[in-house]
Amino acid sequence: MKNNSKQFQGLLSISIFCLLLMTPLFISCGSSVDGVNSGINDSQENGDTIGSNGSDTSSGDDPQFRSSDLTETIIATHGVDDAQTILPVPAADYAYVRVQRDFRKCVSPFCGGFFISALNKRALRCIDGSESESCYVAEIDWSKTSLSTSQIDELEKATSTGRVIVIGQIRPFIKVNDIKSDTLGVLAAGRAWLAATDAEPKGHFFRVKDLGIRCVTTPCFSMRAYLLNIFKSVEISDLDLSGVKAQDEHFKEAWEALADGRLLVAGKLSRSIMDKQGRMLTASQFYLPVDPLECKIDDDCTVSVYTAPVKGPEDCYCQTCPVPISVKEAMINEKQWKAYCEDVRLTCPQYLCVMPRPVGCVNNRCEYLSDELHTDIRS
Repeated sequence: MKNNSKQFQGLLSISIFCLLLMTPLFISCGSSVDGVNSGINDSQENGDTIGSNGSDTSSGDDPQFRSSDLTETIIATHGVDDAQTILPVPAADYAYVRVQRDFRKCVSPFCGGFFISALNKRALRCIDGSESESCYVAEIDWSKTSLSTSQIDELEKATSTGRVIVIGQIRPFIKVNDIKSDTLGVLAAGRAWLAATDAEPKGHFFRVKDLGIRCVTTPCFSMRAYLLNIFKSVEISDLDLSGVKAQDEHFKEAWEALADGRLLVAGKLSRSIMDKQGRMLTASQFYLPVDPLECKIDDDCTVSVYTAPVKGPEDCYCQTCPVPISVKEAMINEKQWKAYCEDVRLTCPQYLCVMPRPVGCVNNRCEYLSDELHTDIRS
């Protein structure tokens, strides 16, 4: 009788084990983090992070990118639940942060910089060691991003409405000798994203990647959504961006960014409307990666009178003498200028320009290869 009882217990244990194996896992607990490069290798998705020099690494066991006390289960069956024990992001770590301009009126650099808050986190550890929902930084160091001056200007302008997400690190502000380095910080940016619209994001923040899977039946879990700063991910079958009132070109860029895992989405997970077995991420806002427009070779450079981006009639400017600029940036600026400014009446001076000198790529910047262009202005 005892032997029969032991055999029954053994069969019962095996049956339970098999049922557990057959149960689909909703959360991928240890196999994903937040990737930041266009060339993310998903076979190394257990740890694609950004290195201290702004480059990408694949060290999933890197302790500075992991917290030992995060809530183990933050994704519920019908969406994302609040995690009650989310820890602050240490100031020494890289994190995805939302950037907003500081409009306070006081002496710089103590005012006029930026407030940053960590996505999907309740608090952030500031440079002075305090923990706060947001931290003040005196400035943003864009040097590791290779972004052009006009791109940086556009991003910093967009921080006025909170449209910018940066993956970066808080470092001491050391430009002023009489300011202690532990009282003011600077945000060292590694990569940046810009919101498609001015709409306020709702929900949690994800990085979404197309896994390249194509199915003949539904649901098809062909995408993976990575919770930013949380190191949790979930496979999804549907991504709904239709609630974001963006321009057609932004949707096109979004699907392109989705293909290489660089699309950021703020939204909510739920069961798919058409197929209750599927999972949908419904976006309240999405963010497009801001890629460097400068050069690698001389052929990447040209001269153009379209020197700055234009987002509306208020940004229209007079065309001056051509200046060195990347071919890609010149094409984008020209397209925007013609879309918004051709019918705008501008009072512009007449410029007498000389023949442009040859341009080339110097230290990843488009510059004149000889003396700078001299301009005489006639009143």
